[in-house]
Amino acid sequence: MYQMEELLPLVGHLTAKYTSNESTSVTYETAQRLMEAVLYCIRETEQGGEAAMSPVPAESRSAAQTYELGQQMVLQKVQKLRKLYHHMLGEFQDYGMKSLDEVVRKGIPEFLRRYDVRFSPQETWLTLDYPILLEHGDLSGIDEVLLYLQCLVWEQRFLDAFDSTYVTEILREWNAGYEEMYENICSIVLLNTMGHLLLQKPLQERGYTGAEYERMENLWRGRSQEELEQILRKLLKGWIASAYHNDQRLLYYLYNETGNAAARICNALYNHCLNRIFIL
Repeated sequence: MYQMEELLPLVGHLTAKYTSNESTSVTYETAQRLMEAVLYCIRETEQGGEAAMSPVPAESRSAAQTYELGQQMVLQKVQKLRKLYHHMLGEFQDYGMKSLDEVVRKGIPEFLRRYDVRFSPQETWLTLDYPILLEHGDLSGIDEVLLYLQCLVWEQRFLDAFDSTYVTEILREWNAGYEEMYENICSIVLLNTMGHLLLQKPLQERGYTGAEYERMENLWRGRSQEELEQILRKLLKGWIASAYHNDQRLLYYLYNETGNAAARICNALYNHCLNRIFIL
């Protein structure tokens, strides 16, 4: 990280652009935001790996060079976001979930319209109300929104393997008013699918019998949450290999849900209500 005396001239230069060279004085809040903008771009370069390659070695770069390189990387990510968004939008399905529809059809375009690469690259602008399966609280700006959209792309790929009516039926059985929920669709569909995989029951055979619930209880009774998670991961790995051409990125994304799924199964086993989570 650079010293303050190397950063202040960058903030001063950015301030001049912000005020169109009419003033070098801005409010404390604005000055702080501009400093955060400079630091954001510098971090982009420092964390950029191969994308941050430059004729000037990292150890020899000035703060100004690092900042400019970072700003170019931010611009490239904006272009990537725009391309990824338009590619996904062509076959996007929200399955009636309003929070997902809002963030994709309104939120992302609004972000692209408002995002200020020069003066506020650190601002996300969006609330991203639809929850994804990956923590992104430490990110902001284009980094957060790009990761968020990539997760939605993986989710669409996962859900595309199912008939859309099947997905909505699962959601409706889960919650009659699911359209208003703020819950991840994949977490619900994946959990239901785990029951099929455990029983080696084709997904086309909808619904579970009393005997099947009893069999699942017998198979899982006495297992710890950690043991259940390992079982789920093994089932998921085999399924992704066969149904999704061994898509490792999708597999590791869905792995983020196996701990939560195992906890739900443990609770359902304890209360003898597997029918509440394995529903179709």
